[in-house]
Amino acid sequence: VFAGDQYAVTLQKDTRITLNQFVGQEGLQISKALSTSCVNFASDASIYTIPQAIPKMKARRVFVMLGANDLDGSVSVDSFIADYKQFLQSIRSAYAYCDIIAVGIPPVTEDSTNAAETQTRIDQFNQAIAAASSDLGFKYLNTAEALKGDDGYGKADYYTSGDIHLKSAGLKAAL
Repeated sequence: VFAGDQYAVTLQKDTRITLNQFVGQEGLQISKALSTSCVNFASDASIYTIPQAIPKMKARRVFVMLGANDLDGSVSVDSFIADYKQFLQSIRSAYAYCDIIAVGIPPVTEDSTNAAETQTRIDQFNQAIAAASSDLGFKYLNTAEALKGDDGYGKADYYTSGDIHLKSAGLKAAL
């Protein structure tokens, strides 16, 4: 199961994964990920949070794809990673039978607004995610490195022009 924000949504919309392999919503921030009810099941009228949905799905692996909506500078690395750790631990508490893999936040392209500042923040957040994953016994998947060019920014061919959303080529590289 791919759990997260617009990057997980895009995987599903691009048919790289099926609807039953996805939970989350566009614009999801880590600070709201535990309290946001965003998962529906066909045979159930209730709406669930991601940690509540994972046991219902009996997921073997959960790829956590969050953080891209926390890059505006309003969230410190310490605050972000505290919420991120709590989210990972909530999934583990809800369903201990799955492998949890924290996925790095994708880079931005060099022509993005405030690219240098945003990319520095992404790198800081990804370093914190990697360290937290290690500390908690979870795996970390560094997709950012697969999406970066030699200049340290996202490869333009992987992104929609002037946007942070990945095109099919970028999604394929990430997977």
